[in-house]
Amino acid sequence: MGSKQGKFGGYYLLKSGNEITLADIHRLFDGAIALLPCASLNFYERCSDCVSEAECSLRHGLIAIREETLKAMQGITIASLIKK
Repeated sequence: MGSKQGKFGGYYLLKSGNEITLADIHRLFDGAIALLPCASLNFYERCSDCVSEAECSLRHGLIAIREETLKAMQGITIASLIKK
């Protein structure tokens, strides 16, 4: 997103609406798509009380949720929302 100041200013897209997905928008405004930092791709943080990430069933479940959510969000573009 770009911006221009002044009387005729405002915000504008730097990419085509076909290139901007809901995942891009979510990450821009809300950060991680994962529900917990230990399941995040771009904002990873280990949980402070974690004994073993490899054995944590909650983390594995949240990674699966993140993957499905990410897949769905990457399949929806701004252009596809406007067409509907």
